[in-house]
Amino acid sequence: MDKRLKLLGIDEDVLYLILNQCSLRDCIRLRAVCKTLLQVSRWSTGSSTRLPWLMMISDPNSSSVEEEEARCFFSVSDSTIHNAIKFPEIRGKRCCGSFYNANARGWLIAIDDDNFESLLFHPWRKIQLQLPDHSSLPRKLPLRPFFANMKIRTAAMSDDASVVVVVYDAYHSAFCRIGDEVWTLINPIANNSFQYICDVIYHRGQFYVVNIEGRVGVIRMNAEDPCVEFLSEEVMTDGYPRTYLVSDSERLLIFVRNSPSLMDEQIPEPLDYNIRKTLGFKVYELALEENGEWKKDPVEVKSLGDRIIFLGQNSSILFMAGQISGFKGNRIYFTDDFMEACFYKSPIGYLDLGVFNMEDKTIQRLFADRGHPILSPPIWIAPPL
Repeated sequence: MDKRLKLLGIDEDVLYLILNQCSLRDCIRLRAVCKTLLQVSRWSTGSSTRLPWLMMISDPNSSSVEEEEARCFFSVSDSTIHNAIKFPEIRGKRCCGSFYNANARGWLIAIDDDNFESLLFHPWRKIQLQLPDHSSLPRKLPLRPFFANMKIRTAAMSDDASVVVVVYDAYHSAFCRIGDEVWTLINPIANNSFQYICDVIYHRGQFYVVNIEGRVGVIRMNAEDPCVEFLSEEVMTDGYPRTYLVSDSERLLIFVRNSPSLMDEQIPEPLDYNIRKTLGFKVYELALEENGEWKKDPVEVKSLGDRIIFLGQNSSILFMAGQISGFKGNRIYFTDDFMEACFYKSPIGYLDLGVFNMEDKTIQRLFADRGHPILSPPIWIAPPL
């Protein structure tokens, strides 16, 4: 037991009973006191928190400083909402990445787009780590006017939580090691191809990306000129989709999110948010050859079987429904990650959230009557352990 608790004469069993009566807000505060309270509070959360939580701003209609600090969390496991938990560390910042893998679990990337500040924040451990100023993110290619002000849109972190890769300005990606003062550019031109990168993940010791055409590439980070080496051919995509990568044991899954065409020259002013509702997903599998090389041609997968997938600006997450009581597989939980919306002023904000059933191709909308401000898009995060 921690020495400070010994001096108070508090038994761990008593602490467990106390924490079971505490709100999530109070548990978060207690976790920061000492290691014993951190460990006991993990016991008190139980097994119902295994599935991700959806982090949202508490009151999207409020402009007060207190409400800017407050977040609510929707627990998928039991359909409950934990309200108004304050995080002054991310006030005025946009969370554009969260991680679920190994020692990276629980970390968020928070960005101040006005002051170019970027940091890692662990909401449950109340720890902050400074990342390089994102004004240092280098560019080697000219951008079309529509993408000129695009910011960091998604990220991935290594299993040992020592390296972060970000995707920004649509065509660019960069990395830093924790403690670096500047970002290192990952050359966006590889295999004689100009690529629009949509997603990045960490899988079995390497970072992988997927472009808008569904082509998968590996980041050669230790090369003299770090670059993306594309490994596979493109998949069938329509219009202007979003693509995602999901790590599944020895395989990579490519998810294509279908929605009406949103090419820059077609986007109306002001933006009609109804035109960007997700219509469905197609899924492709990229497997390994016997020699350990990735196959060139992804194969379409009609069913996810027992798998449950969580997609958005978070690092993608996979669960097996058979290990979670009361949940069915073959489902894709998705959040709104249409960052182009930042160019348009709207009181509505992000609202394309739902659950896609791969079996019957239906979508159950989540929080359809709730707008999410541009500054605080909804994001899947790892709940307290």
